[in-house]
Amino acid sequence: MVKKTTTAKKAAFEAPIDKRFWLNSGKVIAGLSDLGAVLEKMEDSIWKFHVTKDKNDFANWIEDVFQEKKLGLAIRKAKTAKAAAKLIKSKTESAKLWTFF
Repeated sequence: MVKKTTTAKKAAFEAPIDKRFWLNSGKVIAGLSDLGAVLEKMEDSIWKFHVTKDKNDFANWIEDVFQEKKLGLAIRKAKTAKAAAKLIKSKTESAKLWTFF
C-alpha cells in the first residue's frame, strides 16, 4: 500500500527552530509554506528591506536552510513578493513524499 504523507511533506519544508527566518517586522517564519503565505500579503516595505539589488534574504534562507538551490535561484528572479509566493507555493504543493506499508 502506498500512502501520501502530508506530515512528512510538512516536516521537509519546516526549518529547525534555530534556523527560522525573522522578518524586519518581527514576524518569525517557520518554513517554506509559511513563507509563501506571508509573501502573498507582504507589504512592499518589508519586501524591499529583504530584497535589494545586492541581496535576497529569502533566496539565501531557502538555499542555506533547505538546500533548494533551484528554488533559491527562481526567487532571486522574482520581482515582487506575490511572484515569489507563487514559486514557493508551486514547490511546496508539487512535492510528493510517499511512505510504503
